[in-house]
Amino acid sequence: MITDNLITLITINALWITMLSQAIKKLLDEENIKYSSNLIVGLITIVFGVFSFGVHCIMHSIPISITTITYGIVVIIGSWIASMVGYDKVAQLLKQIKDLK
Repeated sequence: MITDNLITLITINALWITMLSQAIKKLLDEENIKYSSNLIVGLITIVFGVFSFGVHCIMHSIPISITTITYGIVVIIGSWIASMVGYDKVAQLLKQIKDLK
């Protein structure tokens, strides 16, 4: 797997995971259930990351090896970090812009 595929997979995963985690957090807020947002993002990332990486390997006929497993772990960790940092920073930026007016 080349680096471009790795970065693309992390980016796509981060976008989907961010949207899904925000929807779940909104549902939990409506039900007044306490939760850890980073844990929710982490669990979604593991499930979604394994699924998307598996589909990617099947579609591109990538054999399972130690290198492939390492790339899978990097995709999951990278997606988790991008999902956690991405949304929070965007929300913070929007709040700061709103406060300027």
